[in-house]
Amino acid sequence: YDETPDCKFVWNEGVKNIMITKYNYPPNKIVECPDPRFLKWKSKKFKKNTILIVSQGYVEFYNELLSILTNSSIIDDLINLGIRIYLKPHPAEYLNNENIKHFDTIRLKFIHKISIIDDLNFMPEYAIGKDSTLLYELYLNKTNVYFISANNLFMIDEAIYKNINKIPINIAIKIVKLNLIVLDFISLSISLNPYLCKYI
Repeated sequence: YDETPDCKFVWNEGVKNIMITKYNYPPNKIVECPDPRFLKWKSKKFKKNTILIVSQGYVEFYNELLSILTNSSIIDDLINLGIRIYLKPHPAEYLNNENIKHFDTIRLKFIHKISIIDDLNFMPEYAIGKDSTLLYELYLNKTNVYFISANNLFMIDEAIYKNINKIPINIAIKIVKLNLIVLDFISLSISLNPYLCKYI
């Protein structure tokens, strides 16, 4: 008796290849079907000048984020550039007392720098995080995503996996700042000399 389902739906070719090569799943019983979560982002409004920091509760992630908020001026520099910064925790973090302490610290000390949100109802211009599926969803919908690591994104397409950024959070924030400064300079240059549009 064959207990294999008549059809197995997977969200991309990368998962299909894993099912075939790692689990010997019959190719004729696998159908690629985009994950509905990926499709929902197409209806969300794109919000320029926003940075979304996506957490999954890793201790080292919060240690580094709090260190940046406490000891670095880069967050203030971004705010002065008109950037809004958001932190979206993983829902399971609200069940962890240590993570709740991190939220309280951020709310008490850094409320003017970063907003904690539970639900994401817009498409951010930039996103930074470790290996959340949400980052992959945003990446596929044209958000500029910086992965601190991507060790657990086993379902990502191999071609995309090779090209994604895997850098420390402080470097990611510095790159975002540099990008914004360059874009601001280009916009200013164009406003002063419209003929530059031909060459940019």
